[in-house]
Amino acid sequence: MNKKMVEVGSEGSPIRNAHNAALAEEEQLDTGRVYDLTLGNPSIPCPVEVTEALKKLINEVDPIELHSYTHWCGDLRARHAVAQYLNDTYQAGVSMEYVYMSVGAAASITISLHALVEEGEEVLVFTPYFSEYVPWVEKAGAVFKEVPTNKDFLPDEKLLRERITKNTRVLLMNSPNNPTGAFYDEEVIKMISKVLLEKSKEYGQPIYLLSDEPYRELLYDGEEYPFITRFYPYSVVCYSFSKSLSLPGERVGYIVIGDNNPEKEELFKAITGAGRALGFICVNSLFQKMLPLVISKTSDLSIYKKNRDFLVENLRRIGYQIVEPKGAFYIFLKALEEDAAKFAYRARDYHLYLVPSDHFGVKGYVRLAYCLDEDTIHQSISAFEELYESYQ
Repeated sequence: MNKKMVEVGSEGSPIRNAHNAALAEEEQLDTGRVYDLTLGNPSIPCPVEVTEALKKLINEVDPIELHSYTHWCGDLRARHAVAQYLNDTYQAGVSMEYVYMSVGAAASITISLHALVEEGEEVLVFTPYFSEYVPWVEKAGAVFKEVPTNKDFLPDEKLLRERITKNTRVLLMNSPNNPTGAFYDEEVIKMISKVLLEKSKEYGQPIYLLSDEPYRELLYDGEEYPFITRFYPYSVVCYSFSKSLSLPGERVGYIVIGDNNPEKEELFKAITGAGRALGFICVNSLFQKMLPLVISKTSDLSIYKKNRDFLVENLRRIGYQIVEPKGAFYIFLKALEEDAAKFAYRARDYHLYLVPSDHFGVKGYVRLAYCLDEDTIHQSISAFEELYESYQ
């Protein structure tokens, strides 16, 4: 057996491990008192337009055509719809020729890393980060390198400059961020772009900005998303419809390169080559054909804002320290003891299941996923109160 893969499979995902523990208690108790805030699994249904589009396709399109292989880069109409939507919505400056349909954001990031990185080159990642980035980067043969952020979990120019070396090939970023809910606004994106352009010139090769964007539509308080192709030419966008359309199980997403990228033709060949080598080709035909009919729709994302506002107000009232999230559906909460894992295990005494921050690249925090129904969110407050009181 491949010893590294045995190691990765044995330790498992910290998020899934906590979720599985919550499921086990639910089966044991059978009381509905378990508060599982571990998994970023959307709790609201997909838009009705998605269901209607699927019915229409199944009833009206010849089954052979409907379920046949698409082009390995993706259905042409789906790719055209993605490019048109991004240009209409974000003035992204992209063409369908440089859109690659993929199996969700996970495959998109994995493909992009294999397309961009040679053995031993560095991939920088802002902390805290989604824990699965580590095996994805290492599987591509790259060196995973952390870049600390400031007290609000936002990129710091000085710290970014210090981490970049002649071996740096990619900066992988995620905004709105999992696990913190931090959002990188236009000012932050411009700062990152300036640093990368300067360092690319200094070292004589482009440093790529790889943007993981499954939470792009989950923004609160009137924030507007700064699409990175407008600010930095050497950028690659990875996206999934898992959160915006509440379709995490369907695994549909894409990779996009901007028209302003001087290396776009060679890079797209590298992406298609990596997709072929990894076996990430010919994404689900039915759902690709659905996309042109629903691409401008989203689920009712306002429910997440209600959950956020309720939790922020009540957790602060109790006495917990948090940085208010600007997007996504996570809250990063300061643990009440130095060891976040011990704190998370103690929370289980009150039927609260949280994810400790150690695997996210920082210590002393836990992640709460508030993509749950409102009743569960409201009922969980009494458990958070009991947990807090147990430390006093």
